[in-house]
Amino acid sequence: MTEREEVLLAGCHPTPLSSYLKALAVLRITGEQLDAGTHGAWRADGFQLTSSPDAEGLQKFFLNDYVPTPVVAPWNGGSGFFEKDRKDGILPIGAAGPGRFAAYAEAISTCGEVLAALNLVSSPKGEAKVQLLRLLRASLADCALEWLDAAVVLTAKDARYPPLLGTGGNDGRLDFTNNFMQHLVRIFDVSTGEPRAGVAPLLRSSLLGEATPSLSSSAVGQFDPGGAGGPNAGAGYQGASQVNPWDFVLMIEGALVFTGSATKRFSAAAGTRISYPFTVRSTAGGAGNVCLVDETAARHEIWLPLWKKPATIGEIRTVFSEGRLALGRRVAEDGLDVVRAIAALGVDRGIEAFQRYGFFRRAGKAYLAVPMNRVDVRRNVAADLLADLDRGNWLRRVRRRARDKEAPARFHMLARNLDNAVFDLTRSQGEPSAVQGALTAVAAIERYVGSSPKLHDDIQPVSVLDAGWMQRCDDGSPEFRIAAAVASLSSAGLPPLRSFVYPQRVRGRKGKPKASRGLAFEWAPGSPTYVWRQADLEGCMVAVLARRLLDAGRTPGGDGDPTESRAVRSKPVDGRRGASLAAIQEFIAGGLDQERIRQLIEGFALVLVPLAEAVDAHERPTLVPAPYALLKLLFVPENKLKDMKVLAEKRSLPIPPGLIRALVKDSPSGSSAAVRMAQQRLRASGVAIELPHLNLVGINPRRLAAALLIPLAWSDIRMLCDRLLVGRETSQEGVSA
Repeated sequence: MTEREEVLLAGCHPTPLSSYLKALAVLRITGEQLDAGTHGAWRADGFQLTSSPDAEGLQKFFLNDYVPTPVVAPWNGGSGFFEKDRKDGILPIGAAGPGRFAAYAEAISTCGEVLAALNLVSSPKGEAKVQLLRLLRASLADCALEWLDAAVVLTAKDARYPPLLGTGGNDGRLDFTNNFMQHLVRIFDVSTGEPRAGVAPLLRSSLLGEATPSLSSSAVGQFDPGGAGGPNAGAGYQGASQVNPWDFVLMIEGALVFTGSATKRFSAAAGTRISYPFTVRSTAGGAGNVCLVDETAARHEIWLPLWKKPATIGEIRTVFSEGRLALGRRVAEDGLDVVRAIAALGVDRGIEAFQRYGFFRRAGKAYLAVPMNRVDVRRNVAADLLADLDRGNWLRRVRRRARDKEAPARFHMLARNLDNAVFDLTRSQGEPSAVQGALTAVAAIERYVGSSPKLHDDIQPVSVLDAGWMQRCDDGSPEFRIAAAVASLSSAGLPPLRSFVYPQRVRGRKGKPKASRGLAFEWAPGSPTYVWRQADLEGCMVAVLARRLLDAGRTPGGDGDPTESRAVRSKPVDGRRGASLAAIQEFIAGGLDQERIRQLIEGFALVLVPLAEAVDAHERPTLVPAPYALLKLLFVPENKLKDMKVLAEKRSLPIPPGLIRALVKDSPSGSSAAVRMAQQRLRASGVAIELPHLNLVGINPRRLAAALLIPLAWSDIRMLCDRLLVGRETSQEGVSA
């Protein structure tokens, strides 16, 4: 068995793109021309090659034995094949005799013959270009076809160009193939095949990252933005493009690992599209240096795999040939799909991460391969929640509409926020903050679309989200407990909370809606139920409470009086989940983040709350404001009060008419008319209480009214009764006047 050496290529890193391609080139050329057992893997400090030669032997091989791949593009202007093109690369190589450049010379000769046969004296366009490409495909030797397959995809009708190699091997006026030949001539005396003086240190710099001697002033194209020159690229105002000729040669050789193909799309608009390894449409999400405007001027983006387990070039070619990531039953179409596919399924074959690049226009018509971010490959169960956004194509519709040139700037921003939140969730460890971020971004879109009737036809309400959203949002905070409790409101006969928070109604149902994952919603502009429109959280909660009391009077359990002129016996603030008294005490005291509570309620209104009551673990409050305790008794369902022997079986405890209206008009510095109404109602119903000096000093009446909307945990309802009622062991303990 041949003993193999480990050589760290410190000059090869995942960024910039030229450096990544250079690592692929060394693995490919060494594995195909020197040692078929060569393995390569990515390390934190470079690319590690395991092969028969050591570092010195590897350099000798490239200097003395490496055979360049014939890279030609006679379909491009500037390729060297036409009269006004530069000839200092193509002429010497085309005249080379036997040796390492013989195959290259043959490819150049074949291209010349094909051009002559077609009477082409300048770069062709349209159908003539496609005809040339097809004839070259039939005429060139296999070693030259490898480049053609990487640069051009021939379909039944036309030619397509994968973004990695520009538009068929050129980027604007820069032809990669002509520059490749020019750099080869700088490195080698092509007539003898011998390396030129001074190129060995350049090779060591390229491979091993050693200090670089003087570089050539030459264009590098889109592959290395840092070396492309331009403003502020040097000591003066304008810097020249600097390139190590070995870097350019090896990055083009590395690009040959990529080959495209034409695939048939089976859809209503069945057509043909390019299928290129790990290449998708560009999206601005997840990259702070890119905005939505950049997407329209982008050539797609590419996700380059990084692997830590040593692999041969054959294994890597297989990975690239299968480089299509799937999201469910469909192929990933853009960067957001890719990151979701990675999180949902992970990737096999030892891929540890992906380096993401976008091809963006940055200077005139030139493109640059911009490193965007690196995404680790790992299974993320929390990302499975995002599948809910695919139902009815909601997410795709939102993203497509936001990219319309006529879409409002606000909608652009919200869509960008949603993309970023989805990226953050897929790349997280499922932390509650990441799930909350995604849910609140969805809610922000829903809120905006609800306020824009012009969008209603394009974007239907998002489907009911799985209960897992709420479960994974649980960070144990009082803000979460309160928002979750409010979202669980489920009084019989009343619409879901969603219809109070958004202008929506249950589709096709006018009877009593039943909480179910199967419910579908539709937009209902002008719905009287939609009252979540105030500027502050307290105003929104009070509006919901007042509306639920009003609607409860119309239900079979109420009085049927829509004017709230009579008492309401139905208790429309019961929920499947209760907050603790400790959390509500903090809410009344003003110690919680109200904007966060509002965002969470708006998100949880879209979620199917767990049917079983989930009683939060909670701390006992030090003091419960007596006005809240007194008023809250009126909102506890009568069956619960009777179970606790608080209310006699034949007695009732209706909510006095006008109670909420009176409470919000009260002053925080004096006595409360609403509290007096509550005391009178409790005594009339036979509930014995004794709480002297009830007043609202230091209490915000609107916030107190809002707190009445929050369902209370069953155990804390018992505790509240124990503290309030005469004759209980803990009567009045912990209740503040």
